[in-house]
Amino acid sequence: MNPNQELLRDALRRLDIAEQALSDARASLRDFERQTAGVPEVQPISTPPQQAPAPPPVQQQAQPAAQPQPHAAPPPYSRQAPRPRTPRDREKTLISAVAIGGTVITLAGVAFLVGLAIQAGLLGPVGRVVLAYIVAAALLGAGWWFRNKAAPAGVTALVATSLFAALATTFLVVTWLGWWPVWLGAVLMALIYGGFVGYAHRFRQGSFTQEWMAAGAGIAALSYPSAVAPAHVGGAMLVVVIPLVTATYSVLCRSERMAEVLRAIAGIGLAVVMTEVAARSTLFSLPSLWIAIVCSLLAIAAVAIVVYFPTAKAEFGFAFLGLLAPGFLLVTALIRADTILAEWMAVAALAVIVGIAWLGNSVIRDYALGAIPVVYALVMLNTMAGWTGTAPTGTKAVVLTFVLSGLFFAAFVLLFQAMRNAFVLAAWFLGSLIVLSPLLGGVLFDPPALSGMEPLAEGIVLTVALIAGYLLRQRIPHYERREVAAALLLFVLLLSLLAAVGTIASAAAIVAGAAGLKTAYLASHALVSVAWMVLAARLLLAADQRFTAIGVLLAIVAVAKLTFFDLAATSGIFRALAFLLSGIILLTIAVRRRGVDKPRREQA
Repeated sequence: MNPNQELLRDALRRLDIAEQALSDARASLRDFERQTAGVPEVQPISTPPQQAPAPPPVQQQAQPAAQPQPHAAPPPYSRQAPRPRTPRDREKTLISAVAIGGTVITLAGVAFLVGLAIQAGLLGPVGRVVLAYIVAAALLGAGWWFRNKAAPAGVTALVATSLFAALATTFLVVTWLGWWPVWLGAVLMALIYGGFVGYAHRFRQGSFTQEWMAAGAGIAALSYPSAVAPAHVGGAMLVVVIPLVTATYSVLCRSERMAEVLRAIAGIGLAVVMTEVAARSTLFSLPSLWIAIVCSLLAIAAVAIVVYFPTAKAEFGFAFLGLLAPGFLLVTALIRADTILAEWMAVAALAVIVGIAWLGNSVIRDYALGAIPVVYALVMLNTMAGWTGTAPTGTKAVVLTFVLSGLFFAAFVLLFQAMRNAFVLAAWFLGSLIVLSPLLGGVLFDPPALSGMEPLAEGIVLTVALIAGYLLRQRIPHYERREVAAALLLFVLLLSLLAAVGTIASAAAIVAGAAGLKTAYLASHALVSVAWMVLAARLLLAADQRFTAIGVLLAIVAVAKLTFFDLAATSGIFRALAFLLSGIILLTIAVRRRGVDKPRREQA
């Protein structure tokens, strides 16, 4: 018998005995904990005994009968199992329920007491107000006294009840008693709420307290504009400071969850308060320009808070404060606007939002970048048509058309590299068509509409934009989806049609009158059809064959234009030349494409 093997077997036996003793001790400890604490048993993770490598077979030897067998390891604890509720959790839930009930019952009791005092003639209006503020101060004092002694839920109930009592008293003093001006009530409620927020932050009351206070103050802010007369809505608008304070305090939150909740409450408050103000205001109580200014500044502030002070997980708070609130605010400003300046204020706010979110948040940037062209185009048409003012005429109309169209397409060309999202690209397509709608109508449906300086100005701006886009073609982003690339090509073809026909026909109308307009209109349409076909031939006959798909699409579009538009809209020599030259180009493509493929077949 090898002595080393005997020592190894003895060591294994001792290890088994120790493992058995350890398992018994753990079982006894679990029984003791279950008897003392009364909590459900939790199976610990037990490490099975390590198996030593089997020694080489030498000779068989009978094992002693008293050798203990290894103890079966208990099943490991499942990490996915829910954590059982402890007595501390149950106590916290109980205290929270009691605190909420106590808050409601306390407020009801104060109301009943005040009602009895009024019926008995013991309490006048001044006494009621003073008593209400005393009750609020007493509740706050109790919350301060028990801040380190009572459960957090109980302290939250005291502080929140104090805030609600103070806000309700101020609200009723303004709306029912009419003792204070509306603007003063809004300022006082905002100051009271800001003071409570500072108190809760100073004494570290916790997220639950801040959330309850924000919800109660938000309800007061939402109700205030509807409770005052329309003539005083301008003063009631100051109550929007309450949700703005909530949004600002979310920056100082130590908890990500609390920041998200506060931002959601603030976003709803900002949007709803300004919507109420805009709906109930009149031209004499609150001009639309002031509404547009306030809505624009609030939208910019909301986006700045979300972008410059982001949370780890941008969830519902980000959606409400960063997306929904700015959208509702700017839409409210546009709907309520009755002056051109108020409408352009919303456009400027969108531009500022894009600048804020450019490097900070791609989601907000894309949404704002997609909203700008549509809003800009609609406001531009409104400006030129005079829907909310006097329509410009003469030289002023030409200058405005040139400047506004130039700004739009300059932004389009410079920002094209950032339009990697198909949604943003589609929005700029739509905005371009809205801006060019007068020129589009003249080119496709109403040629006499091209007789004027405004279509010529748009045509020149569009031509310059297309040339600039071609020179900066290296900045065009690569689109993986072929549908997006095809839509971009079709859009460029449409713009080239508008630029060529609009510029040529408008210039001819200015020089030669109606006769020159008709001739130039027919000639320019024929020229565009032939130019598209020539470009298709150039791409299809290229030696590297990289642009075959684009060439085929160009040829199809050119044939479709000849068939469905030129055949009906043009006549005479220009229609004949367009069809003849296009047909010759197609035949040339067929012949030369065979010649291009011949060397490949010979090499094969």
